[in-house]
Amino acid sequence: MKLRKYVSYITLVMMFIFAGFGSFYIITGENLVTGQKRDGKSGNVLSEFDDKDNLGKLAVENKAPEKPEYTEERMFFDQVVSKTEDKTSLQLEATSGGDAAVFYRFGSNNKKYYLAVFASGVTSKESTLKAWLLDDEGQDKEVGELKLIDNTDTYKLAIETDADLSSYTKAVITATNKEEDSEKYDKVNVVYSADFDFSKELKTEEDPQIQNELPNEEIAE
Repeated sequence: MKLRKYVSYITLVMMFIFAGFGSFYIITGENLVTGQKRDGKSGNVLSEFDDKDNLGKLAVENKAPEKPEYTEERMFFDQVVSKTEDKTSLQLEATSGGDAAVFYRFGSNNKKYYLAVFASGVTSKESTLKAWLLDDEGQDKEVGELKLIDNTDTYKLAIETDADLSSYTKAVITATNKEEDSEKYDKVNVVYSADFDFSKELKTEEDPQIQNELPNEEIAE
């Protein structure tokens, strides 16, 4: 009879203990027996050495690496911009709707010409954006492709060239499907454009050339 009471008492105590462990695990996410933890919000299991903060750090570490804030391409872009002038800042207008901010900036020093292009607010995940220059006769020159060169959502392009840019009078941006041929200029692909005449402003002057380790992007003759 006494033995049966002892067994009942022991069983009751064990039930309270397990209930306590279960309640502690539900509330804190920590198993007192194994030391294993889980995140209460996501339910992800942590090791016994991890905590919620570490889980967040691991999630960040497992993400795809982002572009650094200041890349070599961005450094070259800023150097080119420093060689341009506010009076040659040209805002392009959308040809078929759109509210993106698209600008060309020109400069000339030491018999060199500089051009910086940037487009903010443009959606280009499925398209290739290219900058072009046109003269009065409609002859086109490809400036290059605008790309994301830092951790911002602004597409940028910068060149330093020996080609004379003072003869051009129209700036355009084209958008083509990445699978299509974008090597040739086609006015049907123009999404932003603007007319200009900076022939007087683009006079070459003696000035130290930009020093950079990146290969210069030059407009093809």
